[in-house]
Amino acid sequence: MSNQKTGLLHHIIWFETKIFNPIIKKILTSKLHWPLSKKFMLITYKGHKTGEKYTTPLYYREKTNTLFVLTMKDGVKWWRNFKKQHPVTIQYKGKKIKTTAKAEKNPETIEKYLKEMITQSNTWKIFLKLYGIPINPNKKQLKQASKKTILVKFKKHQKQTKKLRKQN
Repeated sequence: MSNQKTGLLHHIIWFETKIFNPIIKKILTSKLHWPLSKKFMLITYKGHKTGEKYTTPLYYREKTNTLFVLTMKDGVKWWRNFKKQHPVTIQYKGKKIKTTAKAEKNPETIEKYLKEMITQSNTWKIFLKLYGIPINPNKKQLKQASKKTILVKFKKHQKQTKKLRKQN
């Protein structure tokens, strides 16, 4: 990757973590979460090395009982906590769900998923373009992109915690 592209990616990640993510977190934990909850969720997990609790918003795609998140291997580190199945709480459409997640590292599986995402969603095309993946990649570009990308799968069918409500 050229220095110019590396610098741009660094700036995108800085903007995402310092400005965008805190705003999205605030909205997703408010009563006004519904416009963003259709595409964003919050994950809360303990770091596997530090034991510290982390919360981060993620752009997801839903398929059956699974929420899928794509992220870049380099530049962001949260996904490394999910190399093996790891417990996580997701805040999804206003509900908290205790579940597990696991990172998929197989480039062939990721390539298939990337192709599906790109053909079905213009939003994903733009999102992936920010990370240097062409909007309409050819087979070679798709294969290269799959080697730089991680797919994390979150099961949503596990224990759902109840919303806290005032009882009169």
